[in-house]
Amino acid sequence: MGKALLDFWSQHTALAVGAIVSILLLATFLLFQYNDLNVLKLESRWLLVAGIPLLAALIVGGYIKSFKGFGVELEASLSKPVTNIEMTATEAMEEVVGDDKRGIEYLNRMSAKERKSISRLVLTQGLAGYYDHYVLFEYFNALSNLKYIEIRNDENRFIALLPISEFKLRNQINQESISELISVLEQSRVLQRYSRSAITTFITQDTGLVEALKIMRRARIQKIVVLDENSKFQGILMASSVERRIADSVLQAKANT
Repeated sequence: MGKALLDFWSQHTALAVGAIVSILLLATFLLFQYNDLNVLKLESRWLLVAGIPLLAALIVGGYIKSFKGFGVELEASLSKPVTNIEMTATEAMEEVVGDDKRGIEYLNRMSAKERKSISRLVLTQGLAGYYDHYVLFEYFNALSNLKYIEIRNDENRFIALLPISEFKLRNQINQESISELISVLEQSRVLQRYSRSAITTFITQDTGLVEALKIMRRARIQKIVVLDENSKFQGILMASSVERRIADSVLQAKANT
């Protein structure tokens, strides 16, 4: 009960203060009338004055959209605005299970279940002579549910996310695209070569969903990467998922009013 009152006070301070002042004024007027005192010399209808602080609080707090006359027609909205929905990116993001590309022995030791679980393969740019064409080709083929290639820099920080479709021809892994990828990685030219398909826009995991949707709409993109405070990949946020979560929350809030 106490927590509920504190939550109401923090969210509707203006309304609470206005109600308290109105109640105190009304109690004062009734006390004077009860004791038949002429200090205020007010008619009974002036007891309505006690409601002025409450009306003012409703207007200041944004609970009243419009009114006509002295409180005759009111359109009140006590529901929380959409922009105050307290949901963060992690509540709607898609977790994309990833693994670093290692040697062929590591790949061969993986079970079929482990291979199917990986949908993101991590590669690092700027490493000369590090990636072997045959091994990388085997990785791309063995990981049947691979969706993205995550590119990091030599400090292990996120650079870009490349869709696996970039390296396929007629739905098969293309060997020439693998050779080109290795060359681009060694020259640290990932962003220049794959500028059209690379997903580079990101937000932090504590970013609100409404703000995330604003960023995606400004950039005219449907996907955005979610990173932690150390610039490590956490997941992908889809515009459609964000819109659905916001709509569901608004409908739930309306149902509860």
